[in-house]
Amino acid sequence: MRYLTGDLAAALAAVETGLGIARPAGAPRSLARLLLCKAFLLAERSRLREATRCTAEAAGATSGDFTDDVGLRALTELANLAIAVNGASVRRTTSPVAAVVAYEPIASCLMLLFQGRAAILAGNREQASEVISQLRDIGRTAPFSIALADRVEGLTLGSGRLLESAATQLESMGMAVLAAQTRLEFLEQDGDAEPDHVSTCLAIFEKAEMTGWADRARRLARSSGVALSAGRKSGPLTKREHQVVELVSEGLSNADIAARLFLSERTVEAHLRSCYARLGLSSRVALAKWADDQTMRA
Repeated sequence: MRYLTGDLAAALAAVETGLGIARPAGAPRSLARLLLCKAFLLAERSRLREATRCTAEAAGATSGDFTDDVGLRALTELANLAIAVNGASVRRTTSPVAAVVAYEPIASCLMLLFQGRAAILAGNREQASEVISQLRDIGRTAPFSIALADRVEGLTLGSGRLLESAATQLESMGMAVLAAQTRLEFLEQDGDAEPDHVSTCLAIFEKAEMTGWADRARRLARSSGVALSAGRKSGPLTKREHQVVELVSEGLSNADIAARLFLSERTVEAHLRSCYARLGLSSRVALAKWADDQTMRA
């Protein structure tokens, strides 16, 4: 639920706490489940390499055998789809697997949403239609699936009306991340972006550190002539921020940076948010490039 309300930092912290228990306890199914949840959250933050490593570790924890655990199958499908969709690397799609609402209602509906988005990216309207049908069929068990069905159908048909309806439904349910994504998709199709709506979406994505979606919001603002507030203060980086940026340029993950500098992962994330704001950047890649440019000038 923390993911749905937009608090990805809290969601990841909860997963890390669970992993700290599951690893020494030798609980392979629990470990795999937590790793797949972590992979999904990392993928939504566009940290695709780390997400891929998590899915590989999850498969190794249970020798890749999820045949008798529909919940793990659903989470595996969700994590892999999130990695593919956020990396825009969907080359082919398969038929949607049966929804497992009785076991994993949230994961099942999210899985279908991502299958729909993957089908749209792959140009597979037939599969997208199948996803829409499945989401509408399970609406009585998980009502928010109707809003997801509207979103997938709106994207498939290019219907701003359906996307706006889906965004409004999701907002009323307090599902900040899904609502912001859908609202942005509506604004992209509508062609008349409202500054308040764009700013609200961007704020949600920045808080969740969903850099890919934040970049989309900024691109829409630029193309629509929407002026965004400057946000946090700008200026030179602190000594600690420089250290963090240098380690980012070396390819270290947040966890590795935290260990190297004897900081918590949350502190590293806070430093990175400050760096993005001060430098006017929006992605880890851009930050690493900035660091490399500074090294060449020195």
